[in-house]
Amino acid sequence: MATAWRSLGASVTLLVRDQALLTGWEPCAGEEVTRGLSDLGVTIRFGVSAVRVARDVGTRTVTVDTDDGTTLVCDEVLAAARATR
Repeated sequence: MATAWRSLGASVTLLVRDQALLTGWEPCAGEEVTRGLSDLGVTIRFGVSAVRVARDVGTRTVTVDTDDGTTLVCDEVLAAARATR
């Protein structure tokens, strides 16, 4: 979805809890996907998790507080989760 939104002109930031993408695959797969997304202009922040998300009812913006102390102000948030066994 990051590539789709980015191709429509949106600024996209991925928060990735792990230190790499596609950690269940060969490392080169995650490295290539990271490189491709970065080349498209997607910002990828590794080792960062959202700890609080809130929408302002007046402005409709979404504020995302992260565990590294930064705050992102966005129009929308798309969350993805991986099931664990």
